[in-house]
Amino acid sequence: MLGKLFRTNPFFIKLLNKEYWPMWATYWPVVPYYLYLAARARSFFFFTAANPNIETGGLMGESKIKVLDLVDDIYKPKSLFIKANTSAEAVIALIKKEELNYPIIIKPDVGERGLLVQKITEERELVTALKENQIDFIIQPFITLKEELAVMYYRYPNEERGKVISVTLKKFLSVTGDGVSTMKELIWQNSRAILQWKPLQKKYGDRMTEILPKGKTLELVSIGNHAKGTMFLNGNHLIDERMELVFDDMVKNMEGVYFGRFDLKCSSIEDLKNGKNIQVMEFNGVGAEPAHIYDPNYPLWDTYKDLLNQWTIMFKVGTYVHKNLGVPYMTFKEARAWLKQVDAYKDGLNTE
Repeated sequence: MLGKLFRTNPFFIKLLNKEYWPMWATYWPVVPYYLYLAARARSFFFFTAANPNIETGGLMGESKIKVLDLVDDIYKPKSLFIKANTSAEAVIALIKKEELNYPIIIKPDVGERGLLVQKITEERELVTALKENQIDFIIQPFITLKEELAVMYYRYPNEERGKVISVTLKKFLSVTGDGVSTMKELIWQNSRAILQWKPLQKKYGDRMTEILPKGKTLELVSIGNHAKGTMFLNGNHLIDERMELVFDDMVKNMEGVYFGRFDLKCSSIEDLKNGKNIQVMEFNGVGAEPAHIYDPNYPLWDTYKDLLNQWTIMFKVGTYVHKNLGVPYMTFKEARAWLKQVDAYKDGLNTE
């Protein structure tokens, strides 16, 4: 009885699995180290200089489309920027003009942790999504390439070669039928799916009594975000010189960008290392995390070490860019103004 409670109660699922711990529990060792680095740099915002061509260095509130514009066209999908309050008719007409086929992905131009990212399968869903949020957003094709990864990379401006320091593989939330259990029962046998119960109930309400055939796997969520149930797996064993050369090539034309994480899809790991069939969905700057730390089996001590290493690198890159390229650090006044702008944007979101 107690074991079932631990497996099915959201509170205990989150408590017993570090991947769901609150940010303070994961980041507490970083705080004193960050203060030490800030004292050395004489700035609390030393990391913002690491990407001088991205607003706030990519800490918060940056425009995704502006950052994506820095990525070479051969490495990214067609991305349409839609201004807030654009009529549904105009958006539909643009989709047809650009020859995008459903399904498509829509995402806020400013957002984080998968907030309001949706897979849209038909016009009716698109119209509903547009009515719910009058914000700037991006439309991209739903990319069907097999592998989805998050790859963290950095390079010093005075060096030709950079380093990949984190590779995360993504396993989408799914259930597999046994020929007996209903979809609802399968979901409640899966702790990761239980945490997504409300959105899954909304999405599959009419199908919850359906019995999946034995061996049939149903992908419940197609968005590769941890907050939406995707499992993040440590892929650091894949890092080698071939992979790093590919990301060197990606970044060479991204002027003023030296640190961040590529969220991408590719046809295979081998193709990725050959620089083929890669589609970068977005690039996140200094606010990005080495997402492999959320692997359920990744040791807690290694998580702390990797976070401290990330901050060491951001310190070295940021202070180098500041001292040698003359890029100023963000000031408290600028940070307050930017935060107000981000808060005002978020107030307009329908997050229910």
